Amino acid sequence: WAHAHLSGLYYVNRQPDEAIRLSETAIKLNPNSPHGYHFLGISQISCGKASEGLHNLELSAQISPQDPYTGPTLAWIAIGNLGLGNFQETVQWAQKALDNPHTQFWANAALVSAYGNLESKPEAIRARDNLIRRKPDFTIAFANNFFPVRHPDYHTNLIDVLPKARLPED
Repeated sequence: WAHAHLSGLYYVNRQPDEAIRLSETAIKLNPNSPHGYHFLGISQISCGKASEGLHNLELSAQISPQDPYTGPTLAWIAIGNLGLGNFQETVQWAQKALDNPHTQFWANAALVSAYGNLESKPEAIRARDNLIRRKPDFTIAFANNFFPVRHPDYHTNLIDVLPKARLPED
């Protein structure tokens, strides 16, 4: 457990290689815990390895579907699919994440971006309204500064379409 959560600290501090190493250690120590897979998956997505990250996040969700991390895990599966340009899958996973009481507002943002990339403006506007209800201070500048993925392709799939949903710039 400690290795998994320590890897989360390295992820937050933008040290994905160390986060990946610690997550792999956590999995070796306890392969039945979803947390090692969760932090490994988000670290992999963050450094541009979304296919690998999606696999590990799906394992995390399967191991313990009622775990409090399941909502964030499902949101991260949506974000990974968004990064890969799988916009229909992003919509499906974001909606699953939003059905979970423990999810993060990034699932809402992924949904806005997926609909924007799919050119579904009415759905993007509805998703934007739900995002703003959940996180009233969400702006394009906020997303640009705090989106947890720094890989340029993934970042672009989220950020570049936000103006289509008429989100505030700052």
